[in-house]
Amino acid sequence: MALKGPEPQRELAARGLFFVWGPDGPMSHDTVATSEPETLRAGDNWNWDKTDADHTPAAGWTLTYYLRQGATKIEIVATGAVDHFEIRHPGTTSRAYTPGQYRLIGRISKTTGTGPTAVTERYTVYDAVVTVEPDPVEYAGSTTELELARVEARIAALDAAATAAGEVQSWTQGGRSETVAASAERAELLRQRGILRDHVRVERGGPLFVPVASEFEEPE
Repeated sequence: MALKGPEPQRELAARGLFFVWGPDGPMSHDTVATSEPETLRAGDNWNWDKTDADHTPAAGWTLTYYLRQGATKIEIVATGAVDHFEIRHPGTTSRAYTPGQYRLIGRISKTTGTGPTAVTERYTVYDAVVTVEPDPVEYAGSTTELELARVEARIAALDAAATAAGEVQSWTQGGRSETVAASAERAELLRQRGILRDHVRVERGGPLFVPVASEFEEPE
């Protein structure tokens, strides 16, 4: 699944409009998405609806999402609303989540019968990589470091999505090799990352310019 990139963080902050980026673009805080988001922000409410005509709350089905990152597993339980499910995850809870890449898994289930004869059906209805961005209020670093963390998380998400889809390119130069997701968005993010890293280095008391070691052969 190809991920789409949000507008620059500073522009979003200036406009104060959006809290989550979905498959069809940014959504205002007044809009409830009808599909799973691709980017989430720690400290914000996470709201979206899920409709599955074959498995409705009225028929006894329940829906739970799981955020997985290594050994970390976060459960987000949806609320049933007759013909669809509603996910309403509070910012007071999401503020504690570590920024980075997660695997978002949606699973529906239904139990029929009771006791030893009970039978549980369970199906995975969603499975994709999502990015949790840092909480801009609680983040301990500077605003520049916050922007750098967001850009690096986005690059990692693009690479993960492209790897899963088999859309990667490999290169080798000077004994160094790398496998990357080639896209115009990634190229722009790499440019931003370089600039932001320079600013962070200066903020921390480092030099504005870093000398690059080079070796030249003496002419014969």
